Amino acid sequence: MPSVYQAHPPQSTLTVGGVEVNATTRIPLWSALDWASGLPPAVLTAHPPLPLAVGIHDAVCASLAAPEAQRTRVRAMLRVHSRSWAYLRSVAADGSERHDIEGLALEVVADDHRAYARDELERMRSRKRAPQSEQAPPKPKVGKGGRPILTLRMKR
Repeated sequence: MPSVYQAHPPQSTLTVGGVEVNATTRIPLWSALDWASGLPPAVLTAHPPLPLAVGIHDAVCASLAAPEAQRTRVRAMLRVHSRSWAYLRSVAADGSERHDIEGLALEVVADDHRAYARDELERMRSRKRAPQSEQAPPKPKVGKGGRPILTLRMKR
């Protein structure tokens, strides 16, 4: 079954559902929760992701075995899920519809939500492109006669 994955920056290590996660580890995002039915609802693991209904947090918590104990974790996972490239692309698509916990289409995504998703995707693309354009090597210092000035660095 396809699922949404979560990756972390290289410097961070996190324990999710008893599994230590770092940059090289990829775990199914929703498998860390204790579901009453044993599996997460299909709307959360759909690929490509479906736009979720506004306020779906309460419905997701209600489908858990211990809703109150996992409320904060659900909120964090929904945040990661809704900020992913794939999810933002599905929200930004023309004519996309929001879905409830059973996967039923409820309403068309509002124009301001669609515009926000497009702006966020463009911001993410520009941020990804920025380091590549700024990677020009620094110019070496030049002394008399055009010779480079060498600088020694001492270890301390």
